[in-house]
Amino acid sequence: MSEGLSIEEIESVLDLIPLQIAYRNLEGKYIYCNKKYASQLGINEREKLYGKKCDEIDKIIYNINKIKKTDDEVVKRKTAIEYEEVIYINNKKYIFEINKAPIIDNNNVKGILSLKKPISYKEELDKLKEGFFYNLKHEFRTPINVIITTIQLLENKLKDFNISDYENLLMKSIERIRINSLRILKLSNNFIDLTSAYNGNTIFNFHNYDIVSTVEDICLDINNCGRFKNLRIIFDTEIEEKIISFDKVKLERIIMNLISNSIKFNDGNRIINVTIYLKDNKVNISVKDNGYGISEKKLETIFDEFSNSEKRLNKVNEGCGVGLAIVKHFVEAHKGKINVKSELGKGSEFIIEMPDVVIEDLQKNTWFTKIHNNREERITMELSDIYE
Repeated sequence: MSEGLSIEEIESVLDLIPLQIAYRNLEGKYIYCNKKYASQLGINEREKLYGKKCDEIDKIIYNINKIKKTDDEVVKRKTAIEYEEVIYINNKKYIFEINKAPIIDNNNVKGILSLKKPISYKEELDKLKEGFFYNLKHEFRTPINVIITTIQLLENKLKDFNISDYENLLMKSIERIRINSLRILKLSNNFIDLTSAYNGNTIFNFHNYDIVSTVEDICLDINNCGRFKNLRIIFDTEIEEKIISFDKVKLERIIMNLISNSIKFNDGNRIINVTIYLKDNKVNISVKDNGYGISEKKLETIFDEFSNSEKRLNKVNEGCGVGLAIVKHFVEAHKGKINVKSELGKGSEFIIEMPDVVIEDLQKNTWFTKIHNNREERITMELSDIYE
């Protein structure tokens, strides 16, 4: 019988396996990794990893909390687990399918073996497409069916009777047609915006405005639209006036989208708090609700395109998952950031950080007066995918 493989031979075999393999001790320090693992991190000599923890590797951004949580789960349960993980390497996003297994000696866990399989862009896209196109079919079909059914109802009722006998029915039916037409228009606008964002063709008109009065006016107009019962937008600010540079139309879309999102995932107590304050030379806008909250898993992808494209049964939560992706694009185009904090059963808070800057603004901004006058229709459209 031949002798067993040497350490060098075993390492050579592991280097041939089309997986990224690593072994870390209970302190989280690397003890071993194969060449594919080190190469993905941009490291030529894998020995440079040994003795380091994940958060000690330059230019690599891990979700450290998730790593610790999954490590603890493997050690506690003494069994393997599988999940997906997003890692940023040199500012480039990678998605991996992770398998973690405990290395056990005398019933004690000595370390954790990790096997990582990169999910290619095509695989990720195919996965998104499957859910997205199912959801897209549902999103367009729902308002179109409502419009068709309403028209058929009107035709049947008005065929043999005077309009005056069904005036109330007529007015309600017209409103249903209008709302569902706006739903289709909103879907179309979102896809156009998302396509423009991908192609870098979104047009922004930056001017200097008072962001406090702008956000306050949006909140007041939503409060006064009268469409939703028990809806109350509470606006508060720590500053009376703040002139900064932003695109007024895009900011309106941002605020309306976040409020719409809060309404969708709120319970019967529809109180939404919108607050403006200064922090670290940034203008912060907080949109906070006391609704259902967002799971930790969902938070990781909340701003990704089509992140809401799972098959839903709850009709109140309409949307293809592109709204927050567009919000993120608009915020980042202002050189800002958006973050979310949430806890299941206690609500969510979206926080926008806008840079406190002004630009040389020689153009008069009277053009926005006309746009503002049509805000009621835009509010109706932005909130059209919410069912009472």
